[in-house]
Amino acid sequence: INAALCQLDDVEQDYITKLKSSESEMKAKTSIISAVGKQLCDTTDELNFFKDENVKATILIDSLTHDLETTKEARLEAEQEVARVKINLKKLKEKEVAKKNKAVEQEQVEMRKAFNDQFGEANKKYNALENKFRSTKDDFRRVKSDFENSSKSLKNKDVEVAKLKAALAGLEAK
Repeated sequence: INAALCQLDDVEQDYITKLKSSESEMKAKTSIISAVGKQLCDTTDELNFFKDENVKATILIDSLTHDLETTKEARLEAEQEVARVKINLKKLKEKEVAKKNKAVEQEQVEMRKAFNDQFGEANKKYNALENKFRSTKDDFRRVKSDFENSSKSLKNKDVEVAKLKAALAGLEAK
């Protein structure tokens, strides 16, 4: 009878140990989910920052384009006023304007490319963190389900142990 009681106590200790292990694992997963959630928020903030920077860059580009068009119109009017200027000087100015336009367009292309590259990287990070968050969330649900199943099983075992102890006490009493 004492051996049976010892075995029952061992079974009870095993289930208590498993329950504590499940609780520890659940706490660890909860911490991971919190960290991933924070990273997701940070990445979302970063993404919004890049979107705002894109809007600012687009406004700046539009303003520069408008300023460039205004400058071209002013130049044409000035050229009409100084039609007496030598043809060589006029050609030189036209070449400089073409270089300037090409440089501005090249800079615009490079700025857009750089922004698109940065935005793409941020978007990749965001998607990776979102996938990790979903995976961790699924793991958390699985661990929680395992924990609940273990708890139910432990309660059933506790009831069985109590019945066996009562039966054993009844046998000892006889």
